[in-house]
Amino acid sequence: MKLLWLTVSGEYALQLSSDLTKKGYRVTEVASTGDFLHYGNTILLMCIEAKQMNELTDFIRSRMNEYRHLHETDSAVSSSNDFALYSIPLCNNKKTTEKDTDFFMTKH
Repeated sequence: MKLLWLTVSGEYALQLSSDLTKKGYRVTEVASTGDFLHYGNTILLMCIEAKQMNELTDFIRSRMNEYRHLHETDSAVSSSNDFALYSIPLCNNKKTTEKDTDFFMTKH
């Protein structure tokens, strides 16, 4: 398993998150910055099987290229810093169940 930390330029984050969800990935938005009409970065977290890594990175690159094309203007568009993907290996992971969360919700 891998934990993916994806930092995306705010102007593309909502669409990418939606497209990833439509593709069947589970995506969690953990932070967002920026004010009205000022885009910051959005952080998306995903947990995937290691064998899905190439397929997912190809999908993200293709979607980001399409978004850039849709937002291109006459001036040169810098695409080098609109997303960054970090892959963190997970050695011991366990999916929690409702029973597990009940333990944390009760007072001890």
